[in-house]
Amino acid sequence: AARPKIADYPFTTLVPNLGTVRVDHFSFVVADVPGLIEGAHRGAGLGHNFLKHIERCHLLLHLLDMSGSEGRDPLRDFKIINDELRLFNPKLAQRTQLVVANKMDLPGALENLKRCEPVLQAQGFEVYPISAVTGDGIPQLIRRVAELLKATLPHEDERIFEERDKLMIPEALQRSRPLHVEKVADGLFCVTGDNAERITYMLDMHNLEARREAERRLERVGVFKLLRRAGAKPGDRVQIGDEIIELDANLLGGARR
Repeated sequence: AARPKIADYPFTTLVPNLGTVRVDHFSFVVADVPGLIEGAHRGAGLGHNFLKHIERCHLLLHLLDMSGSEGRDPLRDFKIINDELRLFNPKLAQRTQLVVANKMDLPGALENLKRCEPVLQAQGFEVYPISAVTGDGIPQLIRRVAELLKATLPHEDERIFEERDKLMIPEALQRSRPLHVEKVADGLFCVTGDNAERITYMLDMHNLEARREAERRLERVGVFKLLRRAGAKPGDRVQIGDEIIELDANLLGGARR
């Protein structure tokens, strides 16, 4: 099963996290799609990119923050996102959708669930309370997803695996390439490799918090260690994929962990 590392602040990834889930002898691919915002059908927040990923999915799991953090109303959030799906492609509004009431371990979540669940069920939606932190409710949710996919696609196991290739992940990121650092000019280094390029591709490097998270991940996979060995110094630049990072003493010293 996929175990993506998700940070606890609201910046988002730019492409789906993909993982294969196995239930007994049945397997399916799950795409963790970045969150949508109001106006996504018009392209707000890279909405068109995200909605195109959703179009390729056979079943939708709609995650709601049932804790109502930051004053949010789960029912209002649910309506906004479903309106965006309908406005982008009316067929998406007809796709099978399970409501996943997440963060049930937090204060206020149970009260919100008691308020929201009857409303959602009256609209024909199945509601599954879970906690991504404790794992409560997740096995039941996974089994229900498997049941629905088996009923919808009884003879299409191979095609389900092929969906991984349809989710617009660049081919270079699907190959396994080792980490490599090369000095290409004075003050300029180039880093290639599966892990490093995936990090800078999947995180929004123009968002400060996302950039810091990318730097922490690059340190953990050994990028800055290799750069130090290659003679990189503060002020030098390093290209990773399409991104260029200016090195400072903190990065080269491995301070961001």
